[in-house]
This record gives sequence, C-alpha cells and structure tokens, in this order.
Amino acid sequence: MGSLPEAGLEREALICMLEEARAADSDRAQPDWHTRAFIHAFDAGEEVRAVGEAAYLEFLGTSALGPSVYPSIARFEAELVDFARGLFGASPDAVGHVTTGGTESVFLALKAARDRARERRPGIAAPEVVAPSTAHPSIAKAAHYLGLELVTVPVRGGDLRADMAATAAALTGATVALVGSMPTYWHGVVDPIAELGELAAARGLWLHVDACMGGFLAPFARAAGYPLPPFDFSLPGVTSISADLHKYGYAPKGASVIVLREASLDRHLVFDRAGGHGPYRAPTFAATRTGAPIAAAWAVMRHLGQAGYRTRADAVMRAHAQLTAGIGAIDGLEVLGRPDLAILSFIPSCGDRNPLRRLSKSFGKERFAQRCGASEADLDAVRKAWTSARRVASPAPRTSSRTLADAPHRLRARS
Repeated sequence: MGSLPEAGLEREALICMLEEARAADSDRAQPDWHTRAFIHAFDAGEEVRAVGEAAYLEFLGTSALGPSVYPSIARFEAELVDFARGLFGASPDAVGHVTTGGTESVFLALKAARDRARERRPGIAAPEVVAPSTAHPSIAKAAHYLGLELVTVPVRGGDLRADMAATAAALTGATVALVGSMPTYWHGVVDPIAELGELAAARGLWLHVDACMGGFLAPFARAAGYPLPPFDFSLPGVTSISADLHKYGYAPKGASVIVLREASLDRHLVFDRAGGHGPYRAPTFAATRTGAPIAAAWAVMRHLGQAGYRTRADAVMRAHAQLTAGIGAIDGLEVLGRPDLAILSFIPSCGDRNPLRRLSKSFGKERFAQRCGASEADLDAVRKAWTSARRVASPAPRTSSRTLADAPHRLRARS
C-alpha cells in the first residue's frame, strides 16, 4: 500500500480507478448476479433503486446526530419508526430508532435488556441471554461485547423451531433476556414467538424478536393472505423487535429499526451523559453518521406504499413456495425444517447433515456431484426450480419520465 502519495488525482482519473475496482464486484448486469449476490442484495426493481439512490445522494452530507441542524432527518426517522410501529402492532407509546443495520439493532436491544435487569436486580454478576442454536451470530456478537453469557438451547428436530422445554430449563436467576427469530437466518422458520412471549412475561424477562430478515416482509405477506404465525407486539410478552429496512424494506444499506414496546424502556437503550462540556445523547452506537440511509429508506417506503410491498411480498412468497416444493421433490435433496418465508436451506440426503449449507452453496456442480453422485438431470432440476422462482420474484422494472430520468445515479453526474 505505501503512504499517501504527495500529488492528488484528478476527478476523471479517480472515476476510472473506481470503475475498474468495481468491475470485480457482483453486479446486476452479470448473468449470474442473482446466484452470486442473492443474500446480499434485495432488489425491488429499477425504479425503486433509482428512488433510493437519488434520496441517498441528496442527503449524503447530513448528520443524524444533529436533529436541530437537520430537522428533515429527524422527521424521516420519526416517520420510519411510526411506519414500523404500525406494521408491528405497537401502541402509540412504543418508541424506536433507525440504526445502521441488524447487528446494531440487536446490540441495542440486548444492551437495553441488560441495563434494565441491572436496575431491577443489581445483584446479577454474570447476566445471561437465552437463545436457540439457530439464532443469528449477531446475538453472540452482541453478547460478547456487552459482557453477557450466551446460553444456547437446541431446536426441535422436525421443524427446527426453538424447543420450549429446553428454553424453560435453561432459565436461571441470572437470565435477563430471551431471543426468538422471525425467521431464522439459516432455515427461514419462525420460532414459537407466542410461547416465548408467555414464558418471558411469566418470568419477568425481556423478549427480543430478531425480525431483521422478515420484519418488513411478514406483515405484508399476511396482508396478502399468507398464514404466518404472530411475532409482534400483539403478543403480550414481546419487548423489542429489530427489522432491517435494507432487506425486504428494499432500502439502500445500511438501515434497520429497533422498536421498544413502551417509551419507558428507551432510557435503558439510549446513552445519555451530562459532562463538563455539555450534554451528550446518542440513541445508537454510532454518533455522527450520515442521514442518507434514513432519507433513502423513507423515500423507498413512501414510494412503494402498502400496495407495493404487498405485491412484492406475494411474489417472494410464491417464489419461496416454488423453491421449497420443487427442491423437496427432487430425489436426493432434503429441505431442512419447515421454512415459513424468505429463506430455505437444503442438503444432499446422502448423510451430509451440515445444517448451515445454504441454498446458494448447493449450485456448485462439482461440489454437489462429488457429495452424492448427482446426475446432470438432478442439477438441471435444481437450476429450473431456481430460475422459475427467480422469475416469479423479480418484478418487471417500471420507469418514470416524470421524476427519475435525471436522478443523480452515478458519481460521474455529481460535480
């Protein structure tokens, strides 16, 4: 790498260098883009992307730390939280914040759970959080940073949902929080949130629902007629919910929300300190951060509206059902658990029981053939199921000459 060169580069030279570097990245123009980046990119079509990109660039220079200086960002954040509050069945007393992603949302939820427990039970020396083995690694990461002991419990063998008997048995006097997923990141199954809520309420524990993947998909899928189990604040024991706007909210990265059941819980989440140099209050882990993701998420949600989200949720659910049924019908393949939405995992049914084998990893011809001696017909069946589902889930792009023709999509267009 070396040191920073003495002479700077002209803008056009930098543009060329950036484009050259970008050429190695996954891109929508590539024919295999859907299989290379399908878990990293949530695409609602060309027009939605253009709306998000235009809003992002417009507000790139703002700061979410200064609501009095940038009241637009404060307004957008408040409205995004209000949208989430409505989707998650929360009361008007619920409070929330926009974060940079699901990991930060989970971190803040467990931080609030820990601090509330410290206030209620100051004698806890080593607080514990109980989570199923299928919980996202961000739970373990947050527990590590926060000095929490993560107690992992097994899931049920048939459907891979949280085992309630094992969860109840894992609770101790040091337990401060429970975690459930909507859905699990690995298998797309929804944990028994209602039962977890009953247990949390009975024991006076914080229940966090990790809906980072499904939070902005499930409400619209249910509205479109798909039967999904409840996961939100309509269940008495749910204390907090995290949901990523940059997943099935289709917003640019990074934007997520953390919503707390009632405003009185927010003081356990927010860092608020009055020092010799004046007050310092930051609800998120990052203090100074651009308001661009907040503005972009707000623009995308207002652009799509409930009707747009319902349409896309229906497409995703139909594609998911096609993949689950199609792959499950192939001799030699086994779908893991009973996927509810968004994700599914499958394995060769020849003894390889690695539960973390994801859909994208099974498209390698040599890997699959070596493990099970799969024929070309088997591989073609998987490809056809994937292609058919992708076609269902990818809406035809819409264009608008009214506002998007001159949207500033590229750095080259910025002076």
